[in-house]
Amino acid sequence: SGILAYNDTYYWRLMVWDDNNTASSWVAGSSFTTPKHAYPTVNFKAVPANPSVSEAVQLSDLTTGGATIVSWFWNITDATHQDGTNANTQNPKVKFTSAGTKPIVLIATDVDGYQCSNLDNPSSLKSLKIMLPLPNWKES
Repeated sequence: SGILAYNDTYYWRLMVWDDNNTASSWVAGSSFTTPKHAYPTVNFKAVPANPSVSEAVQLSDLTTGGATIVSWFWNITDATHQDGTNANTQNPKVKFTSAGTKPIVLIATDVDGYQCSNLDNPSSLKSLKIMLPLPNWKES
């Protein structure tokens, strides 16, 4: 069907024909084995989706595929981790220290060591637009 199966070994060989339809002899290539399973597909969400500077943001891992995910690494520009979370927490909470568009990179690794990030697929690269905080005001 034109689709290779996971965790399978494939062998190949090649024969070519010239302009006179004379065939070469077969040339055998080396074998190759496909990965055990699909690689993870990284995805996540942020709540709130449009936070302000110093507002707590909950990041939630939505990674699918692969085997069981066993490690996470978040690379987040201009953010500090909150509530005991860190760059290796599955669902960290962060506060951004400055306004602007901040890229967020998540790298997920499964139990078999297969690793993917949202940098591997441009359509899954995400950024958050961090807004300036609203000014404090007091009614008098």
